[in-house]
Amino acid sequence: MNARRLPVIAVLGLLALAGLAACRADPAVAAYVDDQRITEAEVDQVTDQLRELVEPSQLSALRDQVVEMRVLTEVAGGYAEQAGLTVPAPDPAQLGAGVGLPPDHPYVQVRAGFEAVMGALRGSVAPVPPTEADQREVYDQLAAEGLTVPFEQVRPDLNEQLLGEPVALRNLLIDVVGRADIRLNPRYDLVHLVPVTVGNGQVWLGVPLGESAVVESG
Repeated sequence: MNARRLPVIAVLGLLALAGLAACRADPAVAAYVDDQRITEAEVDQVTDQLRELVEPSQLSALRDQVVEMRVLTEVAGGYAEQAGLTVPAPDPAQLGAGVGLPPDHPYVQVRAGFEAVMGALRGSVAPVPPTEADQREVYDQLAAEGLTVPFEQVRPDLNEQLLGEPVALRNLLIDVVGRADIRLNPRYDLVHLVPVTVGNGQVWLGVPLGESAVVESG
C-alpha cells in the first residue's frame, strides 16, 4: 500500500518545490505583475525626490503608495485595454498644480497615470446592492471612529445609494487583481483602499494586492 502511495507523495513534493521556486524573487524588484517588473530603483527614483518634502516616518508609506499605484496601473490598464475602455490621457499639469509639484516630477507622472486608468474603471461600473459583509466592513470602521449606534439600526442607511458604486468598483478591482499574477517583495503588504463617503467623513473598502514572493538571499 505504501509503495503505491510513494509516487503520489513524490509528485506532491515536486509540485510544492516548483511552487516555491516560482515564488522566489529578486530583492531588487518591488513587484512582479505578470511579465512586468517594478524595480526598487524605479521606486527610489520617485521617493528620493520627495525626501525633503515629507517626514522620515512617512517614507515607508510613500513607497507603499508608489508601488500600489504602479501595480494597479499595470493590471487595471491591461483590463481596460481588453475591455475596450477609453482611458483618458494623463493630466500631470493639473495634478501637479493640485499637489504643488511640477508636471514632470516622477511622483506626478506615476500618480497621473494611475488616476487616469482608475477613472476609466470607475466610470465603467454600475452600482450594485451591498452585501451584509460590505455593510459590516463599513460599519466596523465607523464604530472604530466612535459610532455607538448598533449595526442593525445603521444597516438600512448602508444601502445601494451610499455604497453601490464603491462596492462595484471594489468588486471589479478584486476580479482584475485576481486575474493577474502579482508577486510582491515581502517589504510591501499592500491593500488598495476604495473610498466611501459617509456623511462628512470617509471610510474604505479594501482590495488586497497580490502575495509576497520569497526573496533570494545573497
